[in-house]
Amino acid sequence: MSFLVACFLVVFSLIAHEMGHWVVLTRLKVPVMEWWAGLGPAICRIGRFRIGMLPIGACVYPEPQRYAALTPRQRMAVALGGPIGSAAYGLALLAASSRVDVPVGQQGLEALAVANFAIALFNLLPIPP
Repeated sequence: MSFLVACFLVVFSLIAHEMGHWVVLTRLKVPVMEWWAGLGPAICRIGRFRIGMLPIGACVYPEPQRYAALTPRQRMAVALGGPIGSAAYGLALLAASSRVDVPVGQQGLEALAVANFAIALFNLLPIPP
C-alpha cells in the first residue's frame, strides 16, 4: 500500500509542476496540444493527458505557433509557472506531513517536499529546457 501511495505522490509531483506551466499557458490563451507525466509506454490516457510507466520526466506541449507569438515576458511567466507549481506542492506536502497519517510516513512526505523545492530551484537556473 505505501508503495502505491509513494508512486502516486511522485507522479503528482510531476503533474503539479506541469500544471503550473499549464495554468499560465491557459491564462495566456495558448492551447496545450498534449501533456504527460512519466516516460515510457502510456499506462493511462485521458484526452490530451497521459501517464507513462516510469515516474520520471514530464512535459506540457503548447501549440507551437501560438507559443512563438508570446512576448519574452509572457514566456518568462510560462517558465516560472512550473517552479511555482513545484514549490506550492512542496508546501502542501510539508503542511500535510504534520497533520496527516499516511502510509509513507511523515519523513517520506518531508523528503518529497524537499525534492519538490529542489526541482523548483533547479528549474530557475537559466538553462534551456
